[in-house]
Amino acid sequence: MKMKSSILLLLPLLIFARDEVYTLSLSGPIGPAARDYIRRGVREAHQAQASLILLKLDTPGGLDLAMREICQEILNSNIPFLTFVYPPGARAVSAGTFILMASHLAAMAQGTSCGACHPVTIGGKEISEEMKMKMENDASAYLLSLARARNRDTIFAREAVKKSATLDAEGAFQRRVIDFLANSEEELLKKVKERGIKIGRIRNLPMSPREKLLHHLTEPNLAYILLTLGMYGIILELQSPGTILPGIFGTLSLTLALYSFQILPVNYVGLILIFLSFLLFFLELKITSYGLLTVGGIILFFLGSTLLFPRIDFPLSPKTVLIAGIATVIFFLLILLLGIRAQGRRVQTGPEGMINLIGEVVEDFSETGQVFVRGEYWKAISLSGSLKKGEKVRVVSISDMVLKVERIEKTQNGRDMA
Repeated sequence: MKMKSSILLLLPLLIFARDEVYTLSLSGPIGPAARDYIRRGVREAHQAQASLILLKLDTPGGLDLAMREICQEILNSNIPFLTFVYPPGARAVSAGTFILMASHLAAMAQGTSCGACHPVTIGGKEISEEMKMKMENDASAYLLSLARARNRDTIFAREAVKKSATLDAEGAFQRRVIDFLANSEEELLKKVKERGIKIGRIRNLPMSPREKLLHHLTEPNLAYILLTLGMYGIILELQSPGTILPGIFGTLSLTLALYSFQILPVNYVGLILIFLSFLLFFLELKITSYGLLTVGGIILFFLGSTLLFPRIDFPLSPKTVLIAGIATVIFFLLILLLGIRAQGRRVQTGPEGMINLIGEVVEDFSETGQVFVRGEYWKAISLSGSLKKGEKVRVVSISDMVLKVERIEKTQNGRDMA
């Protein structure tokens, strides 16, 4: 009955609609990229006067604001919007359940689940009981309003927020949370067609490269890797100032990681511990601690990685953490060894460092003139008589910021010879 009333409201539009189905696929957290993708899909479907928008959904949840904007797009759509929790093993929990409830039509495959809509804060911040109650009541009221708008089970809507209740596909169908049970897209569209909606050509609408990039950034393991690589780049730049490339790479990686952390439910205590671990690693390069700073850095790194994503629906792979930890230790050991080798070399600076450098005569001169050495212009005294512009010279000595230079003679085979 509930679905018939939804279709009757859209009947005038369905009569003139083309029998084209726009299919969207969304797997991963709900964020700005997912919102933009669905918004674009709805817009293009309306422009094409499609008969149905099908969203195949698999999500652990996401940002409240992005979810509400997606629900608003669905509620304002003049084309039936069908959300299908698919494939088997997928889920539409938290923000995904709101999208499921907001849809004109809803379906789930066997082995999928929905629910668990209790609001959580990003960053692991402690909030007052009063604020928790406000957030809970707001989420409950919104999900109830969606359930009533689509004539779905309001009791489950309340329990999903208040008690984090969940349902499998069969339970959701029995409790009127969804309209269809189907194990494939073909089976689902066949059932939808039997209810009076035109089903013809299927048009798959993938994410654009921009949407795909931003959406992938909401994957916890990728965000964690970007954070680690970003710290590598910054440490390299601090260790060798002026290298530039590691600094640019590190800054870009950290920026992308911080973008991800604005969407993911990251625990900032874990993030701070990871930053502190890299600080200890860097100090190990500057201070002789006989390995104590390195040991402390390793402990903080693994502890911070464990705490970084506290929610079980946004897991960080233990394998990723282990590989990143080993790579980090090897990275700093290599830098330390290179630093020790560099310290073993004789350092030449100031006047001593200028001896035997090759330069070029800037202008003709016989006694004193200008030469270009090591990227700088120097006053020079010739020890080889007259020198022509462009000739190569070698620095013999330096006194009072004046170079004494000699001509580099050319051998018969064209090689330079002092």
